[in-house]
Amino acid sequence: MDLSLAEVKELFIQLWPPGRLYDWWSPSSFVSRFFDGIAEALKTFGFDLVKRLRREVIPSSAMELIPEWESALELAETETAQRGSLEQRRAAIVGRLRERDAFTFDLVRTALAPLLGVSAPATLRVLETDRAAMRVAHTYVHGYADGAGLPLVGTSLYVPDGGIVSEAGAHVIIEADGFDGPELRAILTAPDNRRAEWRFAATSPVSRVLFAPELAVARCNGAWHFDIFNEPTTGSLIVRSWSLFVEGVGPSGLACDLFDWGVYLDPAVVGRASAVDLHGARAALSRIQHAHTSGALILSLAALPDDARSLPDQCIPV
Repeated sequence: MDLSLAEVKELFIQLWPPGRLYDWWSPSSFVSRFFDGIAEALKTFGFDLVKRLRREVIPSSAMELIPEWESALELAETETAQRGSLEQRRAAIVGRLRERDAFTFDLVRTALAPLLGVSAPATLRVLETDRAAMRVAHTYVHGYADGAGLPLVGTSLYVPDGGIVSEAGAHVIIEADGFDGPELRAILTAPDNRRAEWRFAATSPVSRVLFAPELAVARCNGAWHFDIFNEPTTGSLIVRSWSLFVEGVGPSGLACDLFDWGVYLDPAVVGRASAVDLHGARAALSRIQHAHTSGALILSLAALPDDARSLPDQCIPV
């Protein structure tokens, strides 16, 4: 509460016993003038100082202690601290304090909202690759709708994806039954004749995922062949279906990076231009993200090299 000098003097006079002991309010009274001096000192070094303290302990309203906040939070050498406006420096401090928590997209939104002049953090969109959708899109299934068994040797799937196989390699999912032998042997051959082989024990029914990281960088586009044998050849093995998950990377590949993500700054929700600190937001992203990820501030949903708001390597992940 901002008290006037008269109000402070009134509070001080109320501490005296009831009754009119002195001429409190006459400008010519010695007591009045003495109390005016006491009230001014009390207002300056009491009420006003407490008001300033309350203002300075809250970063969003601080003025005098901004350099101390920046020094404590290791922001003193940033471009925002040295050249930014008061609003931008306050926003950088608030965002920095919000960074100190477990990494979640809610944390990202709340940390970047003050830097981007956004009053409601929930309106910031965090974009990332939908891995569930990508897995469905890059899984190729070989099977019969009527449930009849597949040939054990020579079945193949055509993969229309370009580039080379990603570092995840290839995954084969098999569904089989009727097997009572001691061991199964499976071979997956990539379009460039690179091979992965497995031997494993199984009992009917067989539902298994076979991982082939050794097929990373193999050619992705083309026919992938899968053979499976029961060794020794006793009993019967009926393969109901087998699926292949493989993604191509490179200029002609259709895969999307699992670790790329970004925050889209929608012009419809952005605050005043003077409060937007793009440099500070990008610096915050680099501090927030895990070391194995790559976060970006997305200013446009289209990768248009001729658009000043769109960087080709900072467009929407798909």
